[in-house]
Amino acid sequence: MLWWSGEYHPAYVILLAVCGSIGGYLWYLAMRWVFQHMHLLRPNDDHA
Repeated sequence: MLWWSGEYHPAYVILLAVCGSIGGYLWYLAMRWVFQHMHLLRPNDDHA
């Protein structure tokens, strides 16, 4: 964690959860894009 006030307020917990979820999803999308461009993943239209 980059910033911590030392207190557990519900607003801090909710903000951390929301920001963490958004950051995790953006990381997932970025890694998926990178792996597709490195040809390590199948294209989306390829149904197995």
